[in-house]
Amino acid sequence: MKKIFYLTLSLAAGLLFLGGCQKTVFGVNEEVWHRLNETEREKIIEGYNKRQELELANLQKQKEKELENERHRQEVAEKTAPFYAAVNVVSALSKGPKRSSSYSTPIYIQAISHEIGSQTLTIGDELFEVSVFSKISDAWVKGQEVVLTSSDRKGLYPVKIKNLDNGETLDARKVKKWS
Repeated sequence: MKKIFYLTLSLAAGLLFLGGCQKTVFGVNEEVWHRLNETEREKIIEGYNKRQELELANLQKQKEKELENERHRQEVAEKTAPFYAAVNVVSALSKGPKRSSSYSTPIYIQAISHEIGSQTLTIGDELFEVSVFSKISDAWVKGQEVVLTSSDRKGLYPVKIKNLDNGETLDARKVKKWS
């Protein structure tokens, strides 16, 4: 029973494929075209041309509508931009001060060094080596405010550096200066 079903299904698909490959003249099957007289052919050509004009007009209307929608989206974005900016400011202010209560003065990144096998941050007058398992993203730049806290992992990297500008944290250790 299944074989018959699949056989008829494949046969029907093949016939549809072959039927779709027939040549047409002005949208009419070529065999039918050859049987038409001159006036019938002219009517077919007129109808074909009208359909082509309508299709072209519809495409033009669709493009104009898309452009109008894009202009409208831009206008709405321009009108709402000040509102969203104000919301962002209020949101930032409502979160309170960024600094940890244990640090009364802000601490800023003085320098960042990316070398093979070693990443270091100079914060204030101190040099910190960043864990090889932490990656300093491109969002870390000189002059950003950071907070230093003790890390959950006490081993090799006991200091956690939190960047207050981008919210990222790194595990690090203080590098001893050689005198």
